[in-house]
Amino acid sequence: MEDEVLYSTVVFTRFDDSQRRAADPVEEVLYSEIKRHGEKPPSQSIPEPTVEAAASRTPSYRTAIACLGLLCVLLLAGVVGMSVFNIIQVSQHRTTLELYTNESTAHSKLKTETAALEKEKEELTVQRNQFNNTLRSIIQFPTFPVRAFCQIRDREIHCEPCMMNWIQNGSSCYLFYNGYDWKSWENSRQYCVGMGGDLAIIDSREEQEFIMQNSPFYYDIYHGYWIGLYKNPEVWKWTTGTKLNDGFWIKPPHPSDYSCGMVKPSSNALNSWAPTYCGMKNKWICEMSAVEWPDKL
Repeated sequence: MEDEVLYSTVVFTRFDDSQRRAADPVEEVLYSEIKRHGEKPPSQSIPEPTVEAAASRTPSYRTAIACLGLLCVLLLAGVVGMSVFNIIQVSQHRTTLELYTNESTAHSKLKTETAALEKEKEELTVQRNQFNNTLRSIIQFPTFPVRAFCQIRDREIHCEPCMMNWIQNGSSCYLFYNGYDWKSWENSRQYCVGMGGDLAIIDSREEQEFIMQNSPFYYDIYHGYWIGLYKNPEVWKWTTGTKLNDGFWIKPPHPSDYSCGMVKPSSNALNSWAPTYCGMKNKWICEMSAVEWPDKL
C-alpha cells in the first residue's frame, strides 16, 4: 500500500528595516514534504526495462544494421563492377583507336604509293607514245639517217625533230631546196620521197604564210617552188589523193591550164599559186612529219 504524503503550507514574511513597503508584502510559499516517521522514502531510481521489452526492441536495430551492411556491400560491388566495366571499355577504346590509327596510317601510305604509281604510269604512257611516234617516223625512211637527226655532244646524244637544213613548223619539217639542180615536178617529188617525206601540202592560211616567208625570189618571175598539187584529170588534188577545196591562186585556174602547181614568190602571200607545165625545172619544197623523240633516250 502506497505511503500517504501530507503537504503543509508555510508562509514567511520578509521585513526590510531600511524601507517599508507601501504594498502588501510578497508572500513566498514553500512546500515541504512531510513523511511519516519510520517510513522509508520512495525509490527515485528509474525502473529497468523488462527482458521482454528489450527483446522486442533488439531485432529492429539489428535488422537495420544488417540492411545497411547489405546495402554497403551492394554499393561496393556496384562501384567495383562499374570500375571494371570502365577499365574494359577504356581498354577496348584504346585498342580500337590504335587499330584506327594504324589503318589510317596504312591508308595514307597506300594512297601516296597509289598516286606515285599513277604518276609513273602516266610517264610510262607518254614515253610509250613517244617511242611509237618515233618508230612511225623512222620507218618512213628506207634507211634512217641517224646522223642527220642526232649528234653527240658532251658524251650525250642530242636528237632534233628535223634533219639539218630543215625548218620545223608545228608538227612538220620543211626543206626549201635552194640548190642549182632544179627538177621537174615528178623528179622533185621523188627527191622528197627519198628523204622520207613528200612535196609540201598546204592546208591552212598559217602554213601558206609560213611557206611564203621561206620562199625567196630567184631567177625570174616565171620560176617558183613545186608543191604537192596536181590536176587529175580535171580536178586538183594533193599527193595524198585529197581533193582541193580552195586555194591561194594568183588567179582561178582554167581547165586548159597546165597540170602541176607551184608557189611563186609574191608580195601577196595569199595569192601565189599558179598552174605550170609539169616538166619545167624549178626548185621545190619538201614536207615530212617531225620526229618526236622520247624524253629519255
